[in-house]
Amino acid sequence: MKQTSFHSVKLKIKRTALLVVGLTLFQLLAWAGPRSFQQAQAIAERQAALQGIVMDQQQVSKARKQYQQEGSSSSETATSYYVFDNGADKGFTIVSGDDELPEIVGYSAHGNSENLMKTEGCAAFLKAYQKFVAAFNQGDAKARKILAEQRALKADARYQQSKIAPLLGDIAWNQLTPYNKMCPKYRGSSQSATGCVATAMAQVMMYYQYPKELKATIPAYTTTTNKLKVNAISKGENYDWDNMLPTYTQGKYNTTQADAVAKLMFHCGAAVQMDYGPSSGAWVLPEDMSTYFGYDADLLQEVYRSFYTLAEWKEILDRELEAKRPILYGGAASDESGHQFVCDGSDGEGLYHINWGWSGHSDGYFDITLLDPEVRGTGAGTSANGYNRACSIIIGIAPDNGIKDKPLIKEHSLYADAYKDYRKCNITKGERKNASEKFSLTVTPVFSNPTYNKFEGLVALGIRKDDGSYTPITQSSKLKFNAMDPEEGYELDFINFNLNYAFPVGATVLYEIYSTDNGKNWDVCAYMENVVPFELEATATSLTLNGNKLSAELKSNEAIRLKMDNSFDITIRNDSQREYLGLINVYTSKTNTKPTFKEGSSSAEEYMCVPAGESTTRTITLKQTANEMYVWVTDRNGEILLDGVKFKVGQIGAGESTGISQITAQNNVRISSAAGVLTIVSAESKLIPVYSIGGQFITKVSVSAGVPVQVNLRPGIYIVAGRKVAVK
Repeated sequence: MKQTSFHSVKLKIKRTALLVVGLTLFQLLAWAGPRSFQQAQAIAERQAALQGIVMDQQQVSKARKQYQQEGSSSSETATSYYVFDNGADKGFTIVSGDDELPEIVGYSAHGNSENLMKTEGCAAFLKAYQKFVAAFNQGDAKARKILAEQRALKADARYQQSKIAPLLGDIAWNQLTPYNKMCPKYRGSSQSATGCVATAMAQVMMYYQYPKELKATIPAYTTTTNKLKVNAISKGENYDWDNMLPTYTQGKYNTTQADAVAKLMFHCGAAVQMDYGPSSGAWVLPEDMSTYFGYDADLLQEVYRSFYTLAEWKEILDRELEAKRPILYGGAASDESGHQFVCDGSDGEGLYHINWGWSGHSDGYFDITLLDPEVRGTGAGTSANGYNRACSIIIGIAPDNGIKDKPLIKEHSLYADAYKDYRKCNITKGERKNASEKFSLTVTPVFSNPTYNKFEGLVALGIRKDDGSYTPITQSSKLKFNAMDPEEGYELDFINFNLNYAFPVGATVLYEIYSTDNGKNWDVCAYMENVVPFELEATATSLTLNGNKLSAELKSNEAIRLKMDNSFDITIRNDSQREYLGLINVYTSKTNTKPTFKEGSSSAEEYMCVPAGESTTRTITLKQTANEMYVWVTDRNGEILLDGVKFKVGQIGAGESTGISQITAQNNVRISSAAGVLTIVSAESKLIPVYSIGGQFITKVSVSAGVPVQVNLRPGIYIVAGRKVAVK
């Protein structure tokens, strides 16, 4: 079996130092409508009541005046969010200005909103929210996906968030006096800020009051911007936890107490080679916490938002908080600045408690999980890879327990990628005489290493066995990757596998797999977004490449009303052996002419998880603008699942199929059927879709010129190459 690695490519994905200026990039719907001040007020009053607070009406008047002033000046803030104070030091509520978005952006039960825009982390959070609302009103596909995913999660009765009181309690430190007392001076006499990274690290260490002493010598270095020399700090320096206060108020602490916290802050900054100045910047890695401060290296992990679904991300956060471990949360903003803060609690309603690292100002519960590093909005720059490493957390922060722990999250050493059009699967011999004969195909997987670890091992294509393990069905190929470089990016490699294999009758899923122990054990690659394993369908005599094997059904829940929003149930059936996770798009038209399927033009969409062999139903709203409405449903790749089904005013239930008229007949294609088998012969190599008589997409058949291909189908009537065919 000949296998050839034909080239590698480096993608440039920059990682940005986290400065005191913050981040938070929200994903929102393009067509969302404005929420009135009165509606926002009612939401804020309800939120205050949940905390046992009656909102001060003077604060309502203040908020209304602020809203009117901003509205008259055409400020984006007026439509992006409203801020309501509950009363003197009783907290505040931030309400979304758009009625299609989650109502609560954030809230706090203490303090007030006066310092919101003075607190770097929260200020950047709100600025980013404001910019992205404006950007998404112009249309953003990624935004729709994330918000749809959030809705799907809320609709899932299986998901419940624990209520965890803020772990840091009354710890509320910042970056200036007295915390920066030992930080180097710049421009002769100006004291550098501690940096948001150091402040976040130090607050978490105060929670544990650990370590007792510095575990390793911190080497000397020179800062990048101001060329300040930071001397080495020797191993064994003690920390005076007994003299550190949870909060420092001017005139209420002594020199010993100030020195105790300043020493910890400086050590944290030096450990991450803080670029000291008026706004000091750096980033923290798990190794910094373990090497210098003795936190458990087995548990510590840096985890990136872009590698997980919203449900998975929330599960990670919830699990850490339930284990009473604070989370270091950070990321880069569109101007390549960033912010590090601490996530240390949850309210049981989907929001997370954030300690921004500014003496408690603006600390509260916020909807941080809509953060998506891959979205680029207003001012996001032109980098092709934008934010896809920007948002990350450090989990497993706990003192070393002295035992060997299993990783909290199994990190994949290798990823299945899809760079350009290199990833493909071509069947070179799709016919055989009997079930024991081998088929032939050429498969080109794309492997990548977007991790900070080197990879050296074997790769292959394999199948999943009944016990859940993986075994190769191709020869293996050696592969070596450098660790991802913060400046240069990560590496890709494309490998040709020529495969001869007697696929068993039925469906077989072909996975990209790897081994780091010379083939003794094999692991499946993690799959990048919108990349799925190859699935092939074999009969006794033919082999075809399957698509998603999804089908759709749409039914109105009530008599359809003209020029009104109407409720429909959309059901997606998944007959493949792998889960479908992604957007389902719904397009409508007044005529039976198929519309152009493009991002941002759908009438509705749902982010759906459809397990293998199961169905998932969601309720959507569609507006009937004429007596007749034609509906198309597509998957995330634009494959048609429901083709031009017609709905009329007054109708209840399923629509009328118009699928036959929507599928263009293809010449030079011969079709015949026998018991449960459809045979297709084409004069040219092509992909031929098969639809049900109702216009539902069934499968896509890969045919080679002049080679008969057989497809197993249930008895029924199908549309193939634009013609109606009966299968008995």
